[in-house]
Amino acid sequence: MSKKFRASCILILLGLTFAPAHADEIKWVWDYATGMKLAREAKRPVMVEFWAIWCGPCKKMEMEVYRNPRLIEASKNFVFIQVDVDRDKATPAQYAVQAIPTMIFMDPWETVLMRRQGEAQVSDLLEMMKPMPASFKSVAKNFESLGSDKENFDALLGIGSFYKKAGFVVPARDFFMRALKSPRAAEDQLARDDAKLALGLLALKINDTKEARKILEQACKDCDPTNEPMMLLALGKTYFQMKKMKEARLVFEQVTTRFPNTEHARVAQSNLSQIR
Repeated sequence: MSKKFRASCILILLGLTFAPAHADEIKWVWDYATGMKLAREAKRPVMVEFWAIWCGPCKKMEMEVYRNPRLIEASKNFVFIQVDVDRDKATPAQYAVQAIPTMIFMDPWETVLMRRQGEAQVSDLLEMMKPMPASFKSVAKNFESLGSDKENFDALLGIGSFYKKAGFVVPARDFFMRALKSPRAAEDQLARDDAKLALGLLALKINDTKEARKILEQACKDCDPTNEPMMLLALGKTYFQMKKMKEARLVFEQVTTRFPNTEHARVAQSNLSQIR
């Protein structure tokens, strides 16, 4: 028995959860909980592959995809976890995995950002990895706050803003909605305004102008007076994007008339110059 083989056997018998890896291989973590713990400590993005030893496409990907140098290099910025669906049945159920292989990309706190079911090529995975944030350090404290208070308004709004900036619309909307439904938003008009504006601007960013209009028209009626010019500017921008120039002009003119000599009025005037 060679020393290398004997060492590998000892590692397996000890129940270690890391896949032995050379410098030119992906360093897989074989246990889901261990992998997520590592991701939280390093604040790194995660890819989880659900597989089984009898899965033909899984074996093919192991040979043809996961040995690709470009993917190996890209994986160094991630925590890659393999979940054997025959050994761990709880984790696949948690993510409603219906077929294998399934690859799920998430943050270190189990927020699903993307998923793909079925065999993938190197280019497919690299394309999914590209928009993933390189680090989650900036929102770590927010997630830690949610650990003790799931309805922490500031934490929810902060995470939503992080995902909005990163371009992940669905999780951003989910966190903004949670913020809007939090006790703080119910009691604090200014907090409620922040959440509504965030939702409206998110809808506008993805060109869901109908949703943006609905949110912002209501927000303009209900908001704190100090937030009204900002809400009106967002609503005017929505009308402009909908090509409803008459409505947009009226809103921008309202801002310049009611809030003269302010930054809001300057922005409104600039927008008006694009309509005339």
